[in-house]
Amino acid sequence: MNNLSSSLKDRQIIAIILLLTLGLSLCMPISVHATSSDMVFAAPSYYPSEKVLIMLTEDVNNNGNEDLVLGTGLPGKVLIMLGNEDGTFQNPDVYDFGQYAAITGLAMADFNGDGKVDIIISNQNGKWLRILYGEGDGTFNMPTFNYPVGTSPQKIEVVDLNNDGKLDVVISQYTTDNGVGILMGKEDEGDGRILGNFVEYLPGHRIYQTVTADFNGNGYLDIAAGSYTDGKIYVLFNDESGGFEVGSTIDTGLSSVSTIAAAHMNADAHIDLICSSSNVLKVLLGQGDGNFDVSHSTSGGRDLAIADFNGNNKLDIAMTAETNQIRVMAGNGDGTLQAAKVFYVQDSSQPTPIAYGDFDGDGAYDLAFGEDLRNRIGIMRNTRLDKISNVVLSSIEHLAGSAKSIQLTVTTNGIGDGTNIRADFLTSEGELISPSIEAVGSVINNEAILQLNIPDNLPYGNYLVRIDLDGGAEIYESPYQIYSYGTIAWEEDTIEVDEGSGELILRFSRSGGSKGNVGLGYTLNGTAVLLRDYEKAGFWGDGWILSSGDEKTIEAKFNILDNGIYTGDQTFTITLTITSGLADGLPATATVTIKEKDSANDATLKDLTIEGTTVNGFDSAIYSYDVQLPYGTMNAPSIAAIANHIDATLEITQAVGIPGTARVKVTAEDNTTELNYEVNFSVTEVESVSIETQPKLEYTEGEALDLSGLKVKLHWSNGTEEEVEFADFIAKGLTVDKIDGTTLATTDNGSTITIAHTSSGKTVETNNLTVHAIPTTYTVTFEDWDGYNLKTETVEEGNGATPPDNPSRPGYIFTGWDKVFNNITSHLTVTAQYIEDVPTITDQEKVSVDKAALNIGFAAGDSVNSVTQDISLTSVGAVYGSDITWSSDNEGIIKINATGNSGITTRPTLGSGDTDVTVTAFVYHNGASDTRDFNLIVLQLQPPTPPNVTISIGKTNVTTYGGSNGSITVTAYGGSGTYEYSKDNGLTWQDSNVFKGLGVGTYRVLARDYSDTSNESTVSTVNISSPNKPSGGSSGGGGSSSSLSINRTNPTQGTLDRDYTYSLRASGGSGAYSFEVTSGKLPEGLTISKDGVISGTPTKAGTYQYTITVTDRNGRISRHSFTQIIEEGEIEESKQETIEGESTPKKQIKLTIGKLETTIDEAAYYLDAFPFIDGESNRTLVPLRFISQTLGAEVKWLPETRQVLITEEDTEILLTIGSKEVLVNGEMILMDTEPRIIPPGRTFVPLRFVSEILGATVEYNHETREISITK
Repeated sequence: MNNLSSSLKDRQIIAIILLLTLGLSLCMPISVHATSSDMVFAAPSYYPSEKVLIMLTEDVNNNGNEDLVLGTGLPGKVLIMLGNEDGTFQNPDVYDFGQYAAITGLAMADFNGDGKVDIIISNQNGKWLRILYGEGDGTFNMPTFNYPVGTSPQKIEVVDLNNDGKLDVVISQYTTDNGVGILMGKEDEGDGRILGNFVEYLPGHRIYQTVTADFNGNGYLDIAAGSYTDGKIYVLFNDESGGFEVGSTIDTGLSSVSTIAAAHMNADAHIDLICSSSNVLKVLLGQGDGNFDVSHSTSGGRDLAIADFNGNNKLDIAMTAETNQIRVMAGNGDGTLQAAKVFYVQDSSQPTPIAYGDFDGDGAYDLAFGEDLRNRIGIMRNTRLDKISNVVLSSIEHLAGSAKSIQLTVTTNGIGDGTNIRADFLTSEGELISPSIEAVGSVINNEAILQLNIPDNLPYGNYLVRIDLDGGAEIYESPYQIYSYGTIAWEEDTIEVDEGSGELILRFSRSGGSKGNVGLGYTLNGTAVLLRDYEKAGFWGDGWILSSGDEKTIEAKFNILDNGIYTGDQTFTITLTITSGLADGLPATATVTIKEKDSANDATLKDLTIEGTTVNGFDSAIYSYDVQLPYGTMNAPSIAAIANHIDATLEITQAVGIPGTARVKVTAEDNTTELNYEVNFSVTEVESVSIETQPKLEYTEGEALDLSGLKVKLHWSNGTEEEVEFADFIAKGLTVDKIDGTTLATTDNGSTITIAHTSSGKTVETNNLTVHAIPTTYTVTFEDWDGYNLKTETVEEGNGATPPDNPSRPGYIFTGWDKVFNNITSHLTVTAQYIEDVPTITDQEKVSVDKAALNIGFAAGDSVNSVTQDISLTSVGAVYGSDITWSSDNEGIIKINATGNSGITTRPTLGSGDTDVTVTAFVYHNGASDTRDFNLIVLQLQPPTPPNVTISIGKTNVTTYGGSNGSITVTAYGGSGTYEYSKDNGLTWQDSNVFKGLGVGTYRVLARDYSDTSNESTVSTVNISSPNKPSGGSSGGGGSSSSLSINRTNPTQGTLDRDYTYSLRASGGSGAYSFEVTSGKLPEGLTISKDGVISGTPTKAGTYQYTITVTDRNGRISRHSFTQIIEEGEIEESKQETIEGESTPKKQIKLTIGKLETTIDEAAYYLDAFPFIDGESNRTLVPLRFISQTLGAEVKWLPETRQVLITEEDTEILLTIGSKEVLVNGEMILMDTEPRIIPPGRTFVPLRFVSEILGATVEYNHETREISITK
């Protein structure tokens, strides 16, 4: 029986496997409000990997920890990273599939029915699927053969499409317009292959991903395929035999669909779709008939993970987006999503695949993602359940340039990125300031920076800073004091300064303020370039220290000309700013006019030199030029030149290479002096371009063109040369005709790249490009003489394969292979060839035995020495006569009676097992003699398999109430004749076939062969009863107790703010029961007493899941998980009083053939497998566990015997899967149809069973196909 991996939950929606069996039903209460801002994830921790294309999370070694299963790009590998209990991961185990195998699809299921999860992979380049069979400990076996599929297989789903109990595979095909591919499961015919032929649907469409679910409600899985070709979703309806046709087409409005998933995004029973392109994501609400409506649209991403990340019982969506983002959107439970909360990973990391799981076991889903560009995977812990007690206010600083603001730095430890931090001011007594002073920031990399603006009217004094973490505990830090620094004023604002001495005296004063000293800084026209020497006390850093009430005089010396900007009287603005604290009256500014003394008398005229000619009479150092060329006018940029200090050079650049004479007009800016001057000029141009260094020229198709190594040389007309790197091409006017980074195809093979100089038109070409096609690969399989796979090798077309070491075969000599494999053009199987090895005695004598192995074994009725077999010697050149003797070195196994060159072998004992026996023959030739040993392998020395053990039962009931004198006698048959016996389903065994001293109870009796303990009988259930309890008096002593169990009926539904009481019940065990919640939590407002009474007033609506454990007086325990619903709306209370003579209220169940929806006492519920009519027996089959538990019975699955045990008060019913025999309190009853298991693992029984054995009243409406069950 093949099974989907039981732990592949709906969390693998985006990781290719979404196992939605016959209708996915999730409970989605919508009363809990949460937002995307509630998403809290810690900064990623990273693990080195390779380029990961796809990832799954799964417990592959069955230790309870989530593991990572990764598929990589070229070279293709499967990486298994085992998880630890603390959420960290171990180094990966690597399964390498070669250079040309890109693992684009992964899925996990139990393909061979051994209870261990296996892996199926697809290879985009190799056109195959392979299955890696798991060992259950996290290791997997490399596949020995492929399943051929279409071109470019992508994502995989493993499901049962035709409900035949065999696993089928659905494949999306992306690059060749081949649509969707399907391989149906089949029986293994001895070659190990369990998948059938490959069939394609939706030709002409490129499909990147599919998802399966029952979209139209017919009980069979359909396929939704998102087309990358036209952006539509094609829903392929299942024809109930595993064939498909397009049933509906959904216009998503997207240009392409790259990701698709299915889930319940709102509260109805229909399955919804989520699809995305690279920039748009849409939620499509299912209508139950295969059609969908768009309910929400938002920014898209690259890959999706769908789960309840914020713990409000609504599905959320996490996706990788852009170059460095993980975006998480909270679901509202109605098909809409809230704005995304963005978590940033490292720049340019390009996260692509994403998956989720509870890696650290804290009950909150964490995220895992792969990065395209950094060859690693990241893990983001979900920290919503972390305690918020680790926030530290690390510093309070003044903001530079702002006297009214302070900056707070808050350091956190383990708090997720994006968590909100709020800070505000309190008085020294801890009271809030009005109006409030607060700031809000977010945690990024364990730190949040907040800015508080202090109002002008805030009194001076001491204050407290309070930090609040997303509504968590308040944290108070040391007091913060606000000071006043008084008013700063200038006293002079006009100064004359001599150019030679450069002395400037500044005076300013301060009045008022509560701070002793104030540090002042300054700017002069935005900078402080003039101040050079500080001669007065009080200078500090880049400013001065001014005490309260002081008047400071500051003297500074400077040289105007050193700054290169003074040409006469000039006005500067000096601004004083406070460098720390809070103060009034700042900034203070002064306008200072600096005059050059006697400048009119001392100034000298400047000279201008052009082309070696000095022009006198200019008294300005700034000139502008106007250049007239022979073929047009060019206004050269103005060049500021200080005469006699800076030489100004006018460079004329013109594209047209025509030399000539230019007219230059020079004008002084500070007067009207002009100069007209003619200048002869020549034009230097590029005459040729040559290549100094060729770029990378050899590529494989699909690779990007790399021009980074290209270097050329420009040859100028003046004889100079200039080397230019590719990075400088644009600046030097060079272009290429093939863009750097272009993806190359085989059509580019032999082409060149042309480099052109724009202004001169000169060009040069690179050498030819070589673009290799991705080679076609084939598999070459080497087998031995028995078909055993020795080696499988992937070989490029035209190349040869490397054989394994020469395989040995006992008694034979290897001679080579049956086929040539030095030029591979197709898939090939090569078989080893042998000749028989003729052993020798000496160089001149040769003999051989005609038996390489003896195959003699017992058959039924054989006795010792009754089985014989002839052997004989053959010779080449040797002589045999009466002197030849035979002997065996193990006559307990093989005895030889022989004369001459022939003998008879017999087996004298009942020994078993394969044995290697040496037989010796003595021979002679021409006077020479020798002995020759022949190793004969004696096979199958095994007596016939004894028949299976069967039993018959006799019992004696207890004769007095409460007594313990019951007994069970077991008679066993078959096997070796010696047995062991058990009355507790194999937990303990005894040699005696009689069990005495038994009390009232149910015993599961079986026997097994003493010599072969695996040969067990089937289990027989025996009920030991006693007379009824006598009226009055005590029940007496002792007696054995039955198994402890707890009633598994879910507690009744409650209503918000309404008093609630419900009593749990237990049975069996030794009494004195004690109940407690051991996992999950009760609805808020309810508590449970020790005796099992749940009571209180619910304060919060929703659906709650918890586990109750009951303990009896002897310490035995039993536990069960319950689901309880608290509704918001008012429910009318109907009070039913049971009076004497009235019957207890009845329970009514209504089901409909072919539908998942059912009702219990008019309340709606959804099954995970619907009732149906069996085609062979024409009987209506219904789900056993759902009906039995609803009617108050306890149901237990016995996996060892594949039986179902139903207990209701004093009635015990035992059914066996596949058998029509039913034991009711130990008595045999026959059903007309055997029980069977229907996906997803539900036991179905005939409807008549419910009425005849469970004692319920059943009605069936043939028109509506509705079943009504009342008890």
